[in-house]
Amino acid sequence: MNHNIKKLRDHTPPSVSQERGTQDDRTPETQGLSIDVQWGLEAESRLAAYRSGKVEATPLEAVLAKYPKWA
Repeated sequence: MNHNIKKLRDHTPPSVSQERGTQDDRTPETQGLSIDVQWGLEAESRLAAYRSGKVEATPLEAVLAKYPKWA
């Protein structure tokens, strides 16, 4: 398990599903982390992928050009 995930997991309150005893379909690495922490990890992962060139970004102008109402 990633050291940062373990560190966050150790300092994060249990999720609602864990408190209720319901099934949790998240990955073992993120199970038990709050949704805010999970989204933070996801954002960091996506930014790292962008910075490393694994994914490309589309300029906002190009996206908005597809929707004349927003251009």
